[in-house]
Amino acid sequence: ILITSTANNLHKAHVKYLESRLVEIARDVGAINLENGNTPPRSSLTEAAQSNMESFIDTLLIVLPAIRIDSFLNKKRDVEKPTKTSEHADTHFRLTLDRHGISARAVLRRGEVIVLTGSIVRAEWQRSKHTYRHLHAELIANGTLQIEGEKAKFVKDYAFSSPSAAAAIISGRAANGRSVWRHEESGKTYGEWEDENIQHEIRL
Repeated sequence: ILITSTANNLHKAHVKYLESRLVEIARDVGAINLENGNTPPRSSLTEAAQSNMESFIDTLLIVLPAIRIDSFLNKKRDVEKPTKTSEHADTHFRLTLDRHGISARAVLRRGEVIVLTGSIVRAEWQRSKHTYRHLHAELIANGTLQIEGEKAKFVKDYAFSSPSAAAAIISGRAANGRSVWRHEESGKTYGEWEDENIQHEIRL
């Protein structure tokens, strides 16, 4: 990935600051293995220059995921314990493949499908050519998925951008999340539940 600025005015101190901050962010996110043994020291920049570089990084962290570079995108989530005021705020779904011993739970929050700790998934990807194969391998490498015999288990809550992305990682192959996830309370598929709620909002 080549990073530059519109005016092409990044000098050595800027680059050193960027390198240090991006290594810090990547290490904190833990989505990839870093060749850097240590976090490089930040360069000496003025307060104004540091502010400019932090703004530059904020923009970078928006642009990179848009081109499917998720190395700096933190998708780990802490699902809060329900309280009297929030216990009905979250919507829960379950995905089970009895034949393969797979059972996963997820919560839908702010448009993200957050697969919960303890969910059991396939330990190996079943199809070689698919976008999510690399993500499956990354989640094992960074410890989000822990291998347990022929299965793997989520040891951290992890957020996916769509039900199909979450379903693919759990199933170990491409999957239609709208049909395989089921709403825990009603038993309806994700797609049926979503369509029903859209119609309800339209009527309101």
